Amino acid sequence: MACGSKHALVSALCAFGLLLPAACRTPATTLPSAVEEARWKTLAERASGLRGLPWRRSVERQAVDAGEMPRLLGEELDDAYLPGELPSASRAMQALGLLPAGYSLRSGMASFFSEAVAGFYSPLARRLFVARDEQAVPGTIALHELVHALQDQNGPLPSALLGLAEYDDIAMAIGALLEGDAMWVEGQASGRVADPAVFLAQMDTATAAASHPDVPRALRDPLVLQYPLGYRLVHDASMAGIGRAELFADPPLSSEQLLHPEKRLDPLRLDRPADVTLPRPLLDLPCHDLLRSRLGELGLRIWLEELGVPAEQSAAAAAGWDADVVVVAACGEREAIAWAWVTDSTQDARELEAAVTSAAATLGRRRGPRAGPVVVRRDGVRVLATIGIRASERARIRAGSTRTEIPDFDAFLAAHPEVGRRVEHLRARRRARLATGDAQAH
Repeated sequence: MACGSKHALVSALCAFGLLLPAACRTPATTLPSAVEEARWKTLAERASGLRGLPWRRSVERQAVDAGEMPRLLGEELDDAYLPGELPSASRAMQALGLLPAGYSLRSGMASFFSEAVAGFYSPLARRLFVARDEQAVPGTIALHELVHALQDQNGPLPSALLGLAEYDDIAMAIGALLEGDAMWVEGQASGRVADPAVFLAQMDTATAAASHPDVPRALRDPLVLQYPLGYRLVHDASMAGIGRAELFADPPLSSEQLLHPEKRLDPLRLDRPADVTLPRPLLDLPCHDLLRSRLGELGLRIWLEELGVPAEQSAAAAAGWDADVVVVAACGEREAIAWAWVTDSTQDARELEAAVTSAAATLGRRRGPRAGPVVVRRDGVRVLATIGIRASERARIRAGSTRTEIPDFDAFLAAHPEVGRRVEHLRARRRARLATGDAQAH
């Protein structure tokens, strides 16, 4: 997804389970002229040549008025989530201290994503949407989105993103690879391959905060950082002689591998993430899970800083991350929280325990008496923080926690068939919605 000349502050997905996008219905438009078609054909051939991927089918393209983009992006969001998911996630993230009270993810995401958007490729619709000016004279934005279409036609990553509902850190990492790849092709097309350090400085979190002060950090930073971190990974891989085919066959699976690219690119320092689970459901009735996700090193760092842990301590504590899972359950009017981490070493666990103890205590004070007991416990390389959970339930949660290795993305997908099922379900919902709309129109 591209956003004017400043490169998108939106992307094909958002961390913390906030995936963009699904399909949308567009207003009728006039057919493009023969000149426009010739320009698009030339640009598509150039994108294919620069990226080294073939076109396996034609790309559906829809030109829309710029004023239509917010509505279309809103429909994309609605198609990408099941009923009730966004309100539940909003409540859960507020309970974690990551969103202000009463904040609507649906409204905030739609507003943030639609700012100055000039075009986007939808992996669920498998269609390219472009503003009319870009349709008439396709340029950098169109090239970027055509690369996303090529990625979708030649591999599983764009589609798989739509199904990673409980694996936000993996989604963030893969999304960064997709964006970094598209940006690398832009650099090749212009003949100016930018220094990734310069780009990272231009799109750092402080700059994003100044440009978008009303957007909560938990929503803003993972989206913004996908672009420079993904670009740096692709750049460093190229410098190390690692081709895009190899990188896409074995993509990064954590924000850790983006923040520390040597943990993906250096065979001697390779650090593959693990997966940790907690009982499902977290608590017995009358409670029910609102959110279950993996937030990774970046999500952990953001959470610690948001709850008052100094930035340097937060970064050091999060750097030992190996795996995590957070579950927020609704128990009537209150929320119960369990967040489990596995670290690289016992010393890492000690540092994390200290930082999490401070953050959890702050969160407990902010939530007041309704928060319930706040407990942080370390066991070897494991740390478990619970808020509003009784001792007997904590014991069951600890006993039910598991850790497994994630050797690569293919193995992950094989172990999680629910990812593919969700993608197919979302596509079926979209087809049904559009069919209903067409029937009503007639």
